[in-house]
Amino acid sequence: MLGNTTIISLKARKFHCLTSNCPRKIFTERFSKHFLPYRRTTTRLEKSILSIALETGGNITERISKSIGIPVRDTICIRRIYKSPLPDIKAPEILGVDDWAYKKGHRYCTVLVNLQNNNIIDLLLDREASSLENWLKNHTGVKIISRGRYGKYIQGATKGAPQAIQVTDRWHLLKNLKQVAIKIMNREYAKLSQLTTTESQKIKKISVSKNEARLLNKSQKRFIEMKKLQQEGLSIQVIARELNMHRQTVKKYILLEYLPQKCYKRESNIETHFSYIEKRVKEEPKILLKTLWEELKVRGYRFV
Repeated sequence: MLGNTTIISLKARKFHCLTSNCPRKIFTERFSKHFLPYRRTTTRLEKSILSIALETGGNITERISKSIGIPVRDTICIRRIYKSPLPDIKAPEILGVDDWAYKKGHRYCTVLVNLQNNNIIDLLLDREASSLENWLKNHTGVKIISRGRYGKYIQGATKGAPQAIQVTDRWHLLKNLKQVAIKIMNREYAKLSQLTTTESQKIKKISVSKNEARLLNKSQKRFIEMKKLQQEGLSIQVIARELNMHRQTVKKYILLEYLPQKCYKRESNIETHFSYIEKRVKEEPKILLKTLWEELKVRGYRFV
């Protein structure tokens, strides 16, 4: 029953070997379909724990197992995962190829996915064309390869599976489209700012506080320093390390000729009532906020 401890009393036969040179004199009867030697759990229970551990991990499996009456430690769950045999790799008809970060910014590997059931079937230790080529030659039958635009993946897929149709997956297409759009907007920022100058003159200029002005000056100085290091021919990683900036920020700034100004919100409705609030506070220093709130609502203030 679920949640109850079950003790199985098992009687096993013992066999004695009559050979004098045999290192093991006594042999005990095995029940491999239900129990494995030197175990305190049944094979059915081990399979249940293993299936949960593969889906959730060690710590979560420990919590779930306790709630259903199966006390098990997280270390045991991890040990079962390591000892479980890997399934046989069968090349799917539709294969997905992409990279994954073993150590982000330093080491990248290749992940192969069966796109028919969205299961990972293998991991390659690098992103070289030869690795993908050898894998495809050892696992024939791939008809369609969905990959990124990485050049070595193109070479490996072409040499390893020339019969397969290569397509670019939708995620990479959308990502590349976004990157190109951002590059165009950054490149044309100066022209766009000139076009919007006439319109911005019609709008009331927004007052910038001293703190905001200080931040803008600091960002402008960092932008100028980054441009100087770029002209010296330094790489993105070196510039990011020298200026203590994120490499994605440096990569974005490299494409810009001018630092874009941040957009600040326009005046809210409350700012039009500042003079009235100061007047009422001077007239009645101990005025309640609730009273002031009611008076502002009468004057037309609406909180949004």
